[in-house]
Amino acid sequence: MENTVTIDTTAIHPMADIDETQIILQRHCNYDRDKGNLVEESIIDQKKIVLGYLGDLEKQDLANTYFLFIASNTMNKGQQKRAVDTIHIAMKETESFLLNNGISKSHILNLDECLNYQGKVKQTTKLSEPKMLTQKDGYLEFLKEKNVGMNLQFWIDFEEDKYKDIREQLGAEGPDEIVKRGTFYVQAIQRYAEGFHLKFPHSKLIVWCGTHYDLISPFAKQKIFNLDKSAAVFVDYCGGISLKIDNSNNMISNVNGVDYPIGFEDSKRLRRHL
Repeated sequence: MENTVTIDTTAIHPMADIDETQIILQRHCNYDRDKGNLVEESIIDQKKIVLGYLGDLEKQDLANTYFLFIASNTMNKGQQKRAVDTIHIAMKETESFLLNNGISKSHILNLDECLNYQGKVKQTTKLSEPKMLTQKDGYLEFLKEKNVGMNLQFWIDFEEDKYKDIREQLGAEGPDEIVKRGTFYVQAIQRYAEGFHLKFPHSKLIVWCGTHYDLISPFAKQKIFNLDKSAAVFVDYCGGISLKIDNSNNMISNVNGVDYPIGFEDSKRLRRHL
């Protein structure tokens, strides 16, 4: 594996068969930093990605295919949430696709009136951007002072954990902790999916998650590629990785169309709800 990788949108394609689950970890699409909204070009890109994914699904399995849409609750300027907005597009396009194919919109679990998702994308802090950006632990200010602002070197120092000792003294979150919470949430989805398939046998579950570069990059480095923190793993806007859970609860990952093994510690003690 090279020390420079760019994760594109190739992995956002159907992987799961009946009795299996696919988890998509997608970076939010590009957005206007001043206004907070997704830019028009990115909206078009996301619709193409989603329609391409849906068009490649096995039509004979649609009646047994279910979707759950989840996103980071990170707020932009203008009170908008770029990950939520990205995944909302996926959910609405999926709703239209299912209805056009004669499938109830309740196959989107967010829209099932018997469940507690209130017809919206489920939001979570587990997929959010680095906590130093919102928590007043002093580490953000420390890095900004060291690098005279939030420039490229600022982010390199954060991703490589250059000042780990100081960060830990401040109690701030670093790349290892981001990977830990991302892994925890993936395992929670894995346990949720196990329960789902027990309740709905012979089904297929797609869990489409919107998150950030800051989670996908270190997660891929540590859990998929086994790379050092100094490696450069870039993530395109709207790009992402897929994780497939088979009917034996084993997981593999897919990055840029290539399958990679992925191993987590036993998740049996984790909750089955999200």
